[in-house]
Amino acid sequence: MMTVLRFSILFLVAIAGFAGQSGLAQSPSFRPFMNPVFPGDRPDPTLTKIGNDFYASGSSFSPTPVIYHSTDLVHWEAIAQPVSASWSFYGAGTTDGVWGGQLVFHEGKYWHFFGHWGTIYFVTSGNVQGPWSSPVAMNCPASVPGLGMDNSIFVDDDDSWYMLVKNGQENNWILQLGANGQPAGKILDLRWINPSPAFPFGWAEGPVMWKRKGVYYYSFAINAAGGQKVFSSQTLISDKSAWTNLGDFFDETDPKKSTSLFQGANHASQVIMLEDSTSWVIFQSYLTANSEWEGQGRQGLLSQVFYDTTGKPTANYPTNYAHYSPVLPSSGIPWMVPHSDFFDSTKLSPEWSLLGYSPTSPWSLTARPGWLRLSPKNAQNKVINKDAEHNY
Repeated sequence: MMTVLRFSILFLVAIAGFAGQSGLAQSPSFRPFMNPVFPGDRPDPTLTKIGNDFYASGSSFSPTPVIYHSTDLVHWEAIAQPVSASWSFYGAGTTDGVWGGQLVFHEGKYWHFFGHWGTIYFVTSGNVQGPWSSPVAMNCPASVPGLGMDNSIFVDDDDSWYMLVKNGQENNWILQLGANGQPAGKILDLRWINPSPAFPFGWAEGPVMWKRKGVYYYSFAINAAGGQKVFSSQTLISDKSAWTNLGDFFDETDPKKSTSLFQGANHASQVIMLEDSTSWVIFQSYLTANSEWEGQGRQGLLSQVFYDTTGKPTANYPTNYAHYSPVLPSSGIPWMVPHSDFFDSTKLSPEWSLLGYSPTSPWSLTARPGWLRLSPKNAQNKVINKDAEHNY
């Protein structure tokens, strides 16, 4: 038995049409944007700037993971799926698949690192849109108690690169990587951040790092529900005395916070500084219960980051009002919601994901041109397009 599907997603809500039209010209610099810029379930986001382009990734779990691209940080498009659902370890459960992915460009090629059941893997490609290599498991140094799942990558000014490791509540580590993507060089033990049994920062999870004016910033989430802390150091070493606890990363004192639809901003990405010296971050937040906007999952949000005279960074809290957009050009990318698909290509758009392990592709675009034809192999074979918004 075969099922034939034809989709044409129509936007009847005026603001959605406006968003698509406005993306065709210069971004609304000095004009407002409203969060979320990643409507839908976009957990554990990471952010990378390569040239004039921005790339975002993160956890996808059972759905096939997606790499997103933007030129203005507000409008995003799905451009690649770095890990195939045919990977034999992919799994079909809700906690299988890919955790905490990040894209970087290093050693003349693109790398995408991700976690899966306590092991970190990477795939590589000469083109950000693929094709991508098969996953390669990373080796864990003997002195490190596991590489964990929810990690990220930091590339320093001298092109040395590091993996920020999180494995359990007390295990925060920074591992230098070699040219082959495997640990080689420095091993920084940061277990003093969240020691057992007190665990002062909950889980201290999703660590990220960036550098500004020679200062290293290390930031992490308390847990998936909310809270983000940030530390700083003049040198990249493990000595506790070299690091300063700067406190909350988000402006928790904003008087409009209590009425925000988005509570518990956390799991922030790396902070990116633009040529105009403004700084920006993407992050996740659940919606408040019974909110008027019925989006589901961890929404993907954008905020500007400000540094005070001491160098402490503070990100705008995602309150319910418009913020000025980054002063960046658009390339015609529309608002990040599902788009009409007439299946007139030989390759399925990366907006569509398979749900769980699928050893063979259950779909065809050539069996009947202009249609997506599904040939179910078992109950696990599902093609999905994540529901990005319910009412906006």
